[in-house]
Amino acid sequence: MASTSELLSTAIELHQMGMYDQASKVCQQILQQQANHVQALHLLGLLRYRQNQFAEALRLLQQAVQIQQNAGIYLTLGNVLNAMGQPEKAIICFRTACKLDPGTIEAWINLGILLFDLGKYRESIEALNFAHQRRPEQPLIPFYLGNNYYNLKDYERALQYYQEVLRLDPQFPTAEFYLQLGNTYTTLEKPVEALKAYRKAAELKPDMASAYNNMGSTLVTLGKIEEALGCYHISLQIDPGHVETYFNLGNALRMQGKLEEAAANYRKAIQIKPNYYKAQYNLGKVLTDLGHLEEGLSHFLKTIEIQPDMLAARVNAAYVYQELLRVEDALECLEAGLTVDPNHIELRWNRALLLLLLGRYKEGWQDYELRWKRGKLKPRPFDQPTWDGRPLPDGRLLIYCEQGLGDCLQFIRYLPMVKERVGQVILECPRSLKRLLAGLPEIDTLVVAGDPLPPFDEQIALLSLPRVFQTTVDTIPNHVPYLSIPAEALENMRKHMSPGNDRLKVGIVWRGNPRHLRDSERSCSLEYFQTLLDIPEIQWFSLQKGQAEEELTRHFPDGEIINLSPHLNDFADTAAAIALLDLVISVDTSVAHLAGALAKPVWILLPFSPDWRWLLHRKDSPWYPTARLFRQPARRDWTSVFQEVKAELLKQVKPRSPSKD
Repeated sequence: MASTSELLSTAIELHQMGMYDQASKVCQQILQQQANHVQALHLLGLLRYRQNQFAEALRLLQQAVQIQQNAGIYLTLGNVLNAMGQPEKAIICFRTACKLDPGTIEAWINLGILLFDLGKYRESIEALNFAHQRRPEQPLIPFYLGNNYYNLKDYERALQYYQEVLRLDPQFPTAEFYLQLGNTYTTLEKPVEALKAYRKAAELKPDMASAYNNMGSTLVTLGKIEEALGCYHISLQIDPGHVETYFNLGNALRMQGKLEEAAANYRKAIQIKPNYYKAQYNLGKVLTDLGHLEEGLSHFLKTIEIQPDMLAARVNAAYVYQELLRVEDALECLEAGLTVDPNHIELRWNRALLLLLLGRYKEGWQDYELRWKRGKLKPRPFDQPTWDGRPLPDGRLLIYCEQGLGDCLQFIRYLPMVKERVGQVILECPRSLKRLLAGLPEIDTLVVAGDPLPPFDEQIALLSLPRVFQTTVDTIPNHVPYLSIPAEALENMRKHMSPGNDRLKVGIVWRGNPRHLRDSERSCSLEYFQTLLDIPEIQWFSLQKGQAEEELTRHFPDGEIINLSPHLNDFADTAAAIALLDLVISVDTSVAHLAGALAKPVWILLPFSPDWRWLLHRKDSPWYPTARLFRQPARRDWTSVFQEVKAELLKQVKPRSPSKD
């Protein structure tokens, strides 16, 4: 009959051979002879663990540790408890094993892995570092060290450990490892290396949808969108429910301008995962771009419901509210966002524009200064202090133009007020305005933007002057004209605009700056003006410049509208042309401001949701006494605007018609 030690050796050998049932029988034979045989209890507990009989394994191992405090038994007991979903108890067992025998490296490794799984990354690093020092050749340890540092956002250190894994054992890494390596390279903005890692992951595991998804996103970063689309389609062939792929495919299609297709993919992502707030948000953006404002708004509101602190959704929801002229809703939306982050630049900036639109100038001007912090306008790097409005009787003040030409023309009105407080006024302006502004008596030195500046003591941006002077709707300096026209420009323009008839001379502008964010809302088609051409008492002139001028010859090849563009070299020429007209009809662009500044009757055609300076629900403008505002009654309804314009034109020309006897 075999001795206990011989039976134990046999059981161990059978276990090592993977013959768990036979090994178990031998252990049971030992325990029949010695019920408290620690090694047999431990081995049988280990075998039951291997056979997924966790409850029986737990009973045997607990019996063993009551007999003997052994590091190996606690290691196995920790593994069993972890398998049974009791990680906190497992951690206690692993720590006990490490304390009983610090040389039990597997206990340190398992402790580190379990702490990582529980999100206790720094404790995990501590355990794994201990193991790493004593077993530097084990690739599993730097792998988990890398994972810990990745989750702690220390990506450089994570990468160092992942590279160590590859050095230790090039065959160790799995597809999942290469996926994580690719993610690390992506975060470190190394797309070429990331792409190689994702391709390796896909090579090792061709049915890994996430590898193709991430590969696609990296190709997008590299500007290879068509190639990326192919990867996304493979990902979806592998896993038709891979929600991130639908989202990323939508993003790629959106970059290509395929907005309807992008929307369809965002919808699929949301169908799979309704609370996927990023897809909800991007769908809202696409629908807004497509002009489906109400539907886009619903997705922004859903985004806010899912993720209340996603403030970009509040910014966009407020934008749509404003486009729908639901300004109080827009303001409420922005205010709600500011309770989350009172210093959020875009929320405060958009609130400033809304307050200005509502005529609440005192509040609006303050945050209008945030335009310099949005990243779209670069603040000038001057060492001289910003002027705060205090008197500088012997000082030299630089005022520099900013933003659009219309802004310059609108706010140049403040120069007389500045001159009352400042000894010398230096104005920096765009070249196209130089000749027009050269005659202003308030300007001591006029400099073209880009040319060297003369010495100055303080400086201020032109559009900051309303704040300095605490302008309200009732205190706007609106004495017009505040611009004068160079005599030579006027004399030259008369050659091209002969006064040989008594028809009403009307100048038109139908398009603004095509680079303006809201150009599609502000500009209209020249075709709308065709409805006005049947009024014989009017002679039409085009003040349009730029590419839109080509529309004139396309729509009116017979010269029904006289094209002044060849004679308009700068704003002095345009001002001269306006002076020789009876009326200007313009969309919201710089010519409208110029006409208003010259005290010329100007009819300004406004979109449903206008720019802040035109306020709401009024036909006049406190900025320009000679302006009349024609507002869209509904979004993009230019037809109604032109019907109203035509009716008013007929009233204008009626007195000019000869009376009948």
